[in-house]
Amino acid sequence: MVFLAGHLTAPPWASGQHSAGVAIESSSGSLWLSMAHREGDPQQLLVAVDRDTRHAAVYHVDATNGTLTLRSTRNLSWDLLVDDFNGREPSPTALKNMLETGTTPR
Repeated sequence: MVFLAGHLTAPPWASGQHSAGVAIESSSGSLWLSMAHREGDPQQLLVAVDRDTRHAAVYHVDATNGTLTLRSTRNLSWDLLVDDFNGREPSPTALKNMLETGTTPR
């Protein structure tokens, strides 16, 4: 038995871009899929996450010729154990410290 649940959403930063997320539940595991594309662009992005094994895969989908190309895959287990990671300052820890001490960022 397979249970499907999904909704169509567009993040606020993605003007003209559409994405759909679907969760698939079965006796063999659970999978989350998200497809994103821009209007008028045949190129699409598919992200698949196996919630049981914590693996993710990113695919490039070319709707004009039907090709599906694997672009990236990784085990997310270690990513999810990182307390904070931010590509720029202030880090989440620095923000927490600023709030606790009442200081302002430099």
